[in-house]
Amino acid sequence: MDLKENRAIVLGVYINSQYSNKEIAENSLKELIELSETTGLEVVGESIQFRKKFNPTYAAGSGKLLEIAKTAKNLEADTIVLDLNLSG
Repeated sequence: MDLKENRAIVLGVYINSQYSNKEIAENSLKELIELSETTGLEVVGESIQFRKKFNPTYAAGSGKLLEIAKTAKNLEADTIVLDLNLSG
């Protein structure tokens, strides 16, 4: 199965109570989806993960990354867009 170009999954990773209000996190993710679509991406999936601390190797947890990889393959997505505040 070949991946289709310009198909994206948007992943929001929120650290240490950042956007602890689920509604605020969902609004942030929605804004990123809209920005992604503005660039020409077709957003075919989305996911949110709340983490207690930043994972410097992968940003998200390994389980979430496996889930996203499987979803990307199933939905033929070639791009992952990440919503993550690196400045803490």
